[in-house]
Amino acid sequence: MKKFQTFLLCLGVALSISAASTVFAQNNEEARAAEISQALVKGHIAWQTKLSSPGASIEAKEVGRQGPVVQYLLYVSGLPSEELYTVATWPVTQPKPSTLMEGVSLGKDGIVMCAGRTPEQCGDSSKKDDPIEFTFSPAKGEPYRLALVSGHNRVAIVIVPAPITADDKGCTLSVVRLLPGFETAYFSGSGFAPDTEVTFEGPIL
Repeated sequence: MKKFQTFLLCLGVALSISAASTVFAQNNEEARAAEISQALVKGHIAWQTKLSSPGASIEAKEVGRQGPVVQYLLYVSGLPSEELYTVATWPVTQPKPSTLMEGVSLGKDGIVMCAGRTPEQCGDSSKKDDPIEFTFSPAKGEPYRLALVSGHNRVAIVIVPAPITADDKGCTLSVVRLLPGFETAYFSGSGFAPDTEVTFEGPIL
């Protein structure tokens, strides 16, 4: 548990360091809001690109969708299967990551499951090797950030069950909400030529 707390602390420092410098240097509310937004964007990018151990990857497979509810199974590769993992989550409603589950195992083909075979493993002993169905009720553009952590072994994923995208002339633009009311958003694009100058047009709030 201590190692997992260290993992969360390191991410928390990454999220807050940019905001802290301006909070103490300026009392301007607008400047503080801009720095906090920047820290949220940096943390979101880091979750996708920097948290996973070298060689580790994770895939989400949708297994059910009924009305607003979506379910996924997770498959991990590149991490030891004999370890027990903690699942961390970082919802847009929370300022930092927190623990979702403990005692999680990796089964056949790397499926994330509750083995239920020992007291340390999550799950019911009468229902062994039970795959975990991660269930969400997403808003449009809402990301679900999950990570499996065991000491220095970790892998992270961002799932957006209801994506917001636009396509035009071979280019794609996606937007993800980073706060519940879309006060801060993360835009990403693909298909643009290298070194292309991109402009943004939208309403002035």
